Amino acid sequence: MCHLVRHSAANGPPLGAEAKDTFRKAVLADVGLAHALLGTLAATAFPSWPDLATHLRGQLAGQLAGQQLRLLDTLTGDGPELFCWQREGGRSGEVDYLVVVEGRIVPVELKSGAAGSMKSLHQFMFDKRLDLAVRCDANPPSVMDVSVMTTRGDPVSYRLLSLPPYLLWALAEAVAAVTA
Repeated sequence: MCHLVRHSAANGPPLGAEAKDTFRKAVLADVGLAHALLGTLAATAFPSWPDLATHLRGQLAGQLAGQQLRLLDTLTGDGPELFCWQREGGRSGEVDYLVVVEGRIVPVELKSGAAGSMKSLHQFMFDKRLDLAVRCDANPPSVMDVSVMTTRGDPVSYRLLSLPPYLLWALAEAVAAVTA
């Protein structure tokens, strides 16, 4: 009925080697279950996206993205294990999902709309010295080079692949095309 997404320090693959069970979240098998648990009016009339409260959109976007990411690896029958990252000690920060694609750690940052800051992602990319990240949002697919300063003043540069939620199932192919 659900897949547990565990925290990983993400210092290298396999992500499960540094997993912590003290922080985890669940991806449900079906978005209808999420609607029921969140108490939306989906049982009587499926709500339109703009009619949902912002926090509900964020939670549903996380569920939809997790369900799509679970489709990345169909060889095992259960999909790949998903992880997330949360900054430890002091300042808060989170990267929604971490997956391994072709031996490469790929962080996936979710945005329930078309915009939003990515301070935690920038810091994660700097700390882990990664060169590719994914943003899942309402924009059309795109690729851009990001060069910014973290909130701590550190320069970080990486390539950002933006995908809408309905294309996350094809993340492996998109990563291969961007890194070829």
